[in-house]
Amino acid sequence: VDGNAFFTMGKGMFNGKVPYKDLFEQKGPLLYLYMNSYLISHDTFLVVYLLEVISYTIFGYFLFKIARTYLNQFYALLASVLTLAIISGSISFVQGGSAEEFCLPFVASSVYFFIKIINE
Repeated sequence: VDGNAFFTMGKGMFNGKVPYKDLFEQKGPLLYLYMNSYLISHDTFLVVYLLEVISYTIFGYFLFKIARTYLNQFYALLASVLTLAIISGSISFVQGGSAEEFCLPFVASSVYFFIKIINE
């Protein structure tokens, strides 16, 4: 449901509607990703999918960096891949297009930099 609502908001913004005046959705700036998606493809979620892949890749990178802080390279890679598999297989992420998928890189990078600062 979220993906369709976001895409509708993006389409509306692209067509001159004003968010929170003409259209309402509670996710905020995330909607601009969907507006950009609508710019490229008016009827598919291909761009959203590509943005999700990029977001998940960045998330995986920071997961690896966090794990690498405490583990050797092999176990850090294993922990990262297992974590990514568990998260992507969870019920919350089955259908895609949720705001959480785009927030994961920010959470992971914040945790990584926090750990880095604490260790220094």
